[in-house]
This record gives sequence, structure tokens and C-alpha cells, in this order.
Amino acid sequence: PATSFRPGEGTRLVLFWQREGNEPPPEGFYLALEDRRRQTVWEQEITPLGGLYPPAQWQQGEVLRDIQQVFLPPTLVPGTYRLTIRSAQGEPKAHTLQQMVIKP
Repeated sequence: PATSFRPGEGTRLVLFWQREGNEPPPEGFYLALEDRRRQTVWEQEITPLGGLYPPAQWQQGEVLRDIQQVFLPPTLVPGTYRLTIRSAQGEPKAHTLQQMVIKP
């Protein structure tokens, strides 16, 4: 089910990170809202755990809980969006986290 918000609202997003394989995860990521045409209408760069525990130090299989503060722009048009995350290090594929409904 989609989560509802209003333009300009802030919320906490709980993410879980895990290192898989020998390569450390990227240092940064982008959260984004995409509209029905898959156009990005908002984006916010995040660093896992606020940079306090860099991904290069994560142990394989370790699961880390992270709370990110997200602020939606006040100009966001009401509608249904996909909240996505992608690597800031050039990975073009975004992964959908959830649907969000922006109410008037």
C-alpha cells in the first residue's frame, strides 16, 4: 500500500543496509520520487548512517539499520509517485522502495 504525504512534509525513512560480496557498497545514494512517466520530480542525496560508519568498514553479512530524514518540496504536485534509491556512483538502475501518494 502507498503511504500518503502532503507537499512540504518531512518524514523519517528507515533503511537496512547489508554488505554482500567482497566489494564495499557505494558511499552515497540518491533517493528520488518518480512520476507515472518515470520522470524524476525530486531527488535527495544520502550517505548511509550519516557517514559515521563508512560502507568500506562494513562486515560481510552485517545488517545495519539507518534512519534518514526526508523533506518533500512544497511545490510537489499531488499524485502517486514511486520512491526509488540508486547509487550515486553511476549505477543507472533505480530500485523501488515504495509508492507514495502526495495529497493536496
